[in-house]
Amino acid sequence: MFKNRTDHDLLRVLALVFMVATAAAQDAPKTVAPSQAADAPDPASTPEPADPSTPSIDLTGVWQLDGARSEDLQERLQKLMERQRKERSASADRDDRGNQGPEMSGRSGMGRPGGGMGGGMTGGMGSRGGGRPSDRSGGDTGPPQAPPTSAGPGALRGLAGNSATLLISHDGPRIEVIDGSDELAVWVPDGKPVVRAAPRGAGGDSGVITDRAWWDGSVLVLETVNPRYTLTRRLQREPGSQDLVVEITVTMARTDDSATARLVYRRA
Repeated sequence: MFKNRTDHDLLRVLALVFMVATAAAQDAPKTVAPSQAADAPDPASTPEPADPSTPSIDLTGVWQLDGARSEDLQERLQKLMERQRKERSASADRDDRGNQGPEMSGRSGMGRPGGGMGGGMTGGMGSRGGGRPSDRSGGDTGPPQAPPTSAGPGALRGLAGNSATLLISHDGPRIEVIDGSDELAVWVPDGKPVVRAAPRGAGGDSGVITDRAWWDGSVLVLETVNPRYTLTRRLQREPGSQDLVVEITVTMARTDDSATARLVYRRA
């Protein structure tokens, strides 16, 4: 029992003050130190590292060559092969003059070591040569991702003729390309070389073909090196229009002479 009313009132006031202070402490916002917030990221929001072989851009679709906006690949390859023919002819003439004795000084064009190849490039242009799919895949002993590219001169003619249409699809990191020849080429852009046997060319060349693909930023690079030449294709989407741009470069192995053409494609 309280001794008097004053003590009773004082106790009630103290209890009320305690209750108000407790409620205020519970309602106060909780703060987290900046260092703690920075050191505790949400695991669900942390992105996974990008796979270097994963396509950087979407190239899928059926693409039709826009001839009005493209450079003439056929013409540039024809000029390249004509330069090669002249170089071989001049080299053979020099060899003839060096090998001829006095009694052969009046003879011309006989015994050229390269005589059979004098028109090898342009001769290959007169027919499909290795251009048909069934012919071009005969020497392919590599793994499935190796594109069936021939090393023969007919393949260059096929390169220009088969560039009118492209069908490109992605299957995970694998990029599948079908051109006008209806041949399927599967590329894995991991930068690793894929080596396969090269078919014997018109000039008796033999050896291997090395295929390699990689992403150069937003540009897909496809490279094929064979005994005669190196074929490099750079595929990218054109800024603004989002059309497909393919830059094709052919570099000859013996002379380092090259031809480049820029092709523009629209979705079919």
